[in-house]
Amino acid sequence: MAIYPGAVYKPTSFGGHTPRIKGQRGILHVAVSGARSLPPWNQNTWHFYVAADGYCEQYVDTDWCAWASVDANTDALSIETQGGLGTSAQVNAEPWTPAAAARIADIMRWANATEGIPLAVLPDSKAGRRGWGPHRLGINPWRVAGGQVWSNSNGKECPGDTKVAQVADIIRLAQQGDDFMATMSDAEKADLMELVRVFLPGKSGRSAGPGWLRVDSTSAAVAKLLAKPGVSAADIAAAIPLDLAAQVTDELAKRLNSPAA
Repeated sequence: MAIYPGAVYKPTSFGGHTPRIKGQRGILHVAVSGARSLPPWNQNTWHFYVAADGYCEQYVDTDWCAWASVDANTDALSIETQGGLGTSAQVNAEPWTPAAAARIADIMRWANATEGIPLAVLPDSKAGRRGWGPHRLGINPWRVAGGQVWSNSNGKECPGDTKVAQVADIIRLAQQGDDFMATMSDAEKADLMELVRVFLPGKSGRSAGPGWLRVDSTSAAVAKLLAKPGVSAADIAAAIPLDLAAQVTDELAKRLNSPAA
């Protein structure tokens, strides 16, 4: 079995057990869904689903093929991600959140370590290419001559212009390793703690009531993580309540000038 340790494993009954050619490439999708969990419901399957807050589920053992990318199904890892709703302009303007980008980078790092998929950008959808790229590479009109078809829906923008532009930055994040916090100064760590307090209810003072329990418990969890070596961005996001994680991590990325911002 090949199960990513950062995911909640929810094996699907769809798709069968066709051995996958490993060590080749990974393809990044957007699901056109706002759901935090998106198990496959028909013969279209995907290996992973990454939510905006960094939460991850795995549905297909990576030893097996998932049916998400047509001609690339024999070898590609597929990562579906939350988002992609709205107009074409909205889809193209939407980024992966820092928490989602950190989780994708961690999956890339794991796939590199466990099966040798290079931490490199796919230039196109031609057979034999190795690395990571957006689904759009195999969709007309972006598909190059001689490139494999990765979708039968011409013009499908998956995953959108802004996300496509993030791929190289996410790969660089994967190359940096797990020590997300190692390069943070004490001032930057204090900044993170302050962001937790700013975004949590009850920020006006302890007289605000139960909201302060969330401030104290969340800040304590974040402080504990910051004291540990090798803490990932996804670990930090997981310590922050779901309804606030995207706000906090987005703002933190801006303040730190993160490549995932």
